[in-house]
Amino acid sequence: MNNKFTLETGSKKFLCPQCQQKRFKRYIDVETKEYLNVNVGICDRINNCGYHLPPREFFSSQESNINSILGVKKQAQQEPPKEPSFIPFELVQKSMSCYETNNFAQYLKSCFSEETTKRLLNLFFIGTSKHWKGATIFWQVDQNGKVRSGKVMLYDSKTGKRRREFITWVHKLGKFKNFNLAQCLFGEYQLSQTQERKTIAIVESEKTAVLMSLVMPKYIWLACGGLHNLNSQICKALKGRKVIIYPDVSGFEQWKMKAQRLMNFCEVRISDTLESLASKETVGLDLADFLERDKNYNWILAPDGSPAFWNELELINHNI
Repeated sequence: MNNKFTLETGSKKFLCPQCQQKRFKRYIDVETKEYLNVNVGICDRINNCGYHLPPREFFSSQESNINSILGVKKQAQQEPPKEPSFIPFELVQKSMSCYETNNFAQYLKSCFSEETTKRLLNLFFIGTSKHWKGATIFWQVDQNGKVRSGKVMLYDSKTGKRRREFITWVHKLGKFKNFNLAQCLFGEYQLSQTQERKTIAIVESEKTAVLMSLVMPKYIWLACGGLHNLNSQICKALKGRKVIIYPDVSGFEQWKMKAQRLMNFCEVRISDTLESLASKETVGLDLADFLERDKNYNWILAPDGSPAFWNELELINHNI
């Protein structure tokens, strides 16, 4: 059902049924391009509203209502879980070039040495897409080396800020038939590459995971890709590991509840560092945003190619 419907692209927005702000994106039928029910969609005020009614949930509730009216009792049938689909690794390798036209790669290069930038791009399987000029592919490669898909996004090469209206997936662009997307954590492949069982740190943003891997290399930095993406399914690879989760500002309470579910199979601690710094001006910011916006910081490069201010002493002093 997820492949049949998609959020409408473009800048058009509607009144959110929950907060009544004109920040609501609606789902459309991929074939007919017609809108679904007026309540089916997502509010982009993720922290202040958080309303999201996906098609699957809507149709499920509609079916329940009809069955209730007709007095029909649906037999509990447990469908076998669908096997995840994978993308050939050759596509990943082919994309890991043309970085001179990749905005995110150019942003990294403006912050770090060429050697450090190359190491980050390889470590996190970051590729280049031609779908939009300057676009980047953040490949999701699981701990077994299988490619779940690649998230295509567009960043500003100078500021490093994401253009939020530009986002899609490689499996959609490649029109893979009957593709079953089963996401894994961005950066998950690192779990199979290190002998030392380091503590794992999870953030929302792929960009933040990349930058923080230099800031605090004593952790393995992974990203779930969004406020609502942190769940037991995507975190299966963390079984038996020590984990710290770093929610964005104003995402603390939601991730606190999600952390309870993760405790069934891993040791989880939640950081309240950013929550303690929360204000109207900082809503939605993450660790990388704080590092970039602090006026006390500057972009002088250290000998290893990373910004001179990025060291653990500075982070401790700034309560990160």
